[in-house]
Amino acid sequence: RERHGMAYSVHSGVHLYDETGALLITAGLDRSRCMPALKLILRELHRMAEKKVTRRELQMAKDYAGGQLRIGLEGTSNQMIWVGEHLLTFGNVRQPQSIIDRLDAVTAEEVADLAGRILKKARLSAALLLPEENQETADQVREMIQSFG
Repeated sequence: RERHGMAYSVHSGVHLYDETGALLITAGLDRSRCMPALKLILRELHRMAEKKVTRRELQMAKDYAGGQLRIGLEGTSNQMIWVGEHLLTFGNVRQPQSIIDRLDAVTAEEVADLAGRILKKARLSAALLLPEENQETADQVREMIQSFG
């Protein structure tokens, strides 16, 4: 976002479920920048699927994730949500430090293996929200997704 300056906002996140999940990337864009931004996003996903993360990138991601977990559990309400979600999802309450320890044990090879398995054309989908119907833009997005990989 900072380097190319074409998006109002760009966010990513995951939804993890018992047997499935979703990796989401959202971007708020001016319409004229939709295709160039999608091209950059797809290029980055392709790079992630093909190339191992560097030691520095992996450590930064681990530090960020662990820090967000710790900050997110500072309030009593968030701690209770943590307990409830874990009981409903896993049948037990996982301790935050055990999650952080497992996160710290992740290797670049494991990240590359997972990225290679999930970042495939057959698994990609896109949603485009515009103020009015625009078939040309929708067709361009579909074509770009089809050419992924």
